[in-house]
Amino acid sequence: MKTQRKGSSLVEFALVSLVLYLLLGAILTFGHALYVAQQVQMSADFLAREISRRPLSVQDESLRDALADGTINSTIFNEELLIFDLNQLSDRTDAEELQETIANWPIVNRMLSVVMINNGTNFQIPGAVPRVINGKTRIQIAKTFAAESDQDDDWVDVVEEVLTSAGDSLYPPDTDAGGVVALRINYPIHSVFFTAMDPPPKDAKFADPNANFMEVANPGEEFTEAAPKKLDPRTELYGGDKGLGRQYAWGTQVRPYRRIVSGQAIYRREVFTQ
Repeated sequence: MKTQRKGSSLVEFALVSLVLYLLLGAILTFGHALYVAQQVQMSADFLAREISRRPLSVQDESLRDALADGTINSTIFNEELLIFDLNQLSDRTDAEELQETIANWPIVNRMLSVVMINNGTNFQIPGAVPRVINGKTRIQIAKTFAAESDQDDDWVDVVEEVLTSAGDSLYPPDTDAGGVVALRINYPIHSVFFTAMDPPPKDAKFADPNANFMEVANPGEEFTEAAPKKLDPRTELYGGDKGLGRQYAWGTQVRPYRRIVSGQAIYRREVFTQ
């Protein structure tokens, strides 16, 4: 009887452990999402408030003009730091040197640094990619299902101006709103807590039809049809030319859960200058 009871305990544990694993995954996933959402919201609120109080030119036609202001870039927010090249450090693997560098960043960049990732090449907002729009470089992230498209509508700025329903900016003081700083900060939530990742087949992409693995590529590189390579785990979730990653499971290309979380803030401009 004791042997039978021990056997039943193992079965019970196997059943309960699956539920516990799912609960643990849910706690980690939603806990991370809530933390990111709070940090992004605080950053958006601080950025909008500080811009509204700066004596910026009345000639600026949009919030993007304000974001390019030298004073804003040096003290409040610099869009270029959303993708920081680790080669700028004397030792790209020195975490202490990276932290010392971040300590000298503008305030909002420091606030966002806690939700940025180190992929071995850059320290950046996950999935962020520099794209040239109307001759100017902007840091954007691809929307959830934009992996196979390169249209501008399939991308969104990390720091995005909130426009009217007609697509007009509220920022200029001569608008009906009288000059408003309206912005949102977008951040991609990407979770694979419920997926298994094993090394890919050595000889062919689908040599093992039951294989479950991530295909990765260096940031900025496109995926190829060659067999995927197992690289640094830090790059697995956001590899490829659009930072979306790509996963194979049961012989089929899939991709982990991914949604964009946004923090939004609106402040009326208080100070103007010619």
